[in-house]
Amino acid sequence: MGDGRPNFKKFKPYAAATRAPPRADRPDRPQGRTTAEPLTTVATKPHHPLVIPAPTVDDCTLQMLTVEELQLVQRFPADYIIQGNQTEAILQIGNAVSVNAARWLGERLLPSLALAA
Repeated sequence: MGDGRPNFKKFKPYAAATRAPPRADRPDRPQGRTTAEPLTTVATKPHHPLVIPAPTVDDCTLQMLTVEELQLVQRFPADYIIQGNQTEAILQIGNAVSVNAARWLGERLLPSLALAA
């Protein structure tokens, strides 16, 4: 059974041997992060999927994080408005420095700035 288009074969899932092995630092857990862990760097292009689990790996699906979800990850205020289409919004979010990172950096730079004055 195909996908309705002529000359296309049915999708065949990858063999289990080709799937990513468990992480070396956490062999008890497969690659990836849970929603309880910090997100990696938010880039200027969409690359953070949310895996929707299923009983088998082949039945799992992916959903890319939305602009609103990325705003929450970067700790934008709830009423902050980002202009532009989805691509432009993700670019702006990816170029932003989260509030907690900016504060951490500022607190460490403050002594150096005080010495220079």
